[in-house]
Amino acid sequence: MIKEILKDRFKELYDDYGLIALKFGTEYEEMDFKQMEYIINLTGGDIPIYVKIGGVDARNDINNLLKLGLKNFIAPMVESPYALKNFITTLKEMTGNLYPFIKKGINIETIYAFYNLNSIITTPYFDELNQVTLARSDFSRSINCNPDDDEVYSYMISMRYRDKLLNKTVIVGGTITPRNSIDIVKRIKPDRIDTRIFVIDATNPVLISHSVKKCLELERDLYLKMNEIFTFRPGFINTLISRIESRLMDLPLAYSSLK
Repeated sequence: MIKEILKDRFKELYDDYGLIALKFGTEYEEMDFKQMEYIINLTGGDIPIYVKIGGVDARNDINNLLKLGLKNFIAPMVESPYALKNFITTLKEMTGNLYPFIKKGINIETIYAFYNLNSIITTPYFDELNQVTLARSDFSRSINCNPDDDEVYSYMISMRYRDKLLNKTVIVGGTITPRNSIDIVKRIKPDRIDTRIFVIDATNPVLISHSVKKCLELERDLYLKMNEIFTFRPGFINTLISRIESRLMDLPLAYSSLK
């Protein structure tokens, strides 16, 4: 019964609240492959799935994810042209004839990546990418700020409007809440917002806050359910649940009008 309810909630988000894709992670999130299979079964395979792998050349991750039928990969912590080159060449080697069908993205998540951004985006390997994620949480820590500080916004806006990024799908993630999602959409103007597991259309500023809240609620409930089923890192999952609860409390002042 609970499984059917979760399935219906995925469909509702996809049909009515701008859900575009799911994002798994084997890096910081250390999501187990069995947990991934569980969520894939809930969606019926109807929602696109991206996976942030454990490094730019995480071959074991790529191999296991291909076995699950997953073909969209994100490289974390790309801070140099060499890191991007390593990601693309590894994917070409690992996927062979599948490579033209592989969707590829990178995370820009530190001040060092910002300093090297021009050299990253002017390499031919950058043309191979479909999307770029600007990761606010790690980026803010790299400059000793909070994700919602104006200084972080300035860097994000500067990166978002580089000419080369205008031709890519730009996603903003990191400590997303119903309240700050409104500011992110207005100030940075990304194509999509990433709550951690959910990637949401960010082109509708009227709907975005409510969409983020609905996604965070399902994200929390997924972690609660996986904590019951799996024994993998229960303490870490409890930490994620606690953080989601805190983010759900950060509502815009006019939230009552969105209910």
